[in-house]
Amino acid sequence: MKLEGIKIGDSPPAPLLTLIVGPSEESTEIGERKKEIAERFPQRYKFWKTLLELAKAKTKLHAQVSPSRYS
Repeated sequence: MKLEGIKIGDSPPAPLLTLIVGPSEESTEIGERKKEIAERFPQRYKFWKTLLELAKAKTKLHAQVSPSRYS
């Protein structure tokens, strides 16, 4: 909680209480999930890159496909 003194016009000073709130549990959990997903991108890219290289060695069906972060 933050305490300040304010005065409006000629009025006597009055306290102003401001509630200071940190991140909620829900927003913290969402941030952690996003971090976990972001950490999987390099692993997923490596998987698709390796799989496509093996597929290209066997057939030309996947010759024009390149790996991405998602698939």
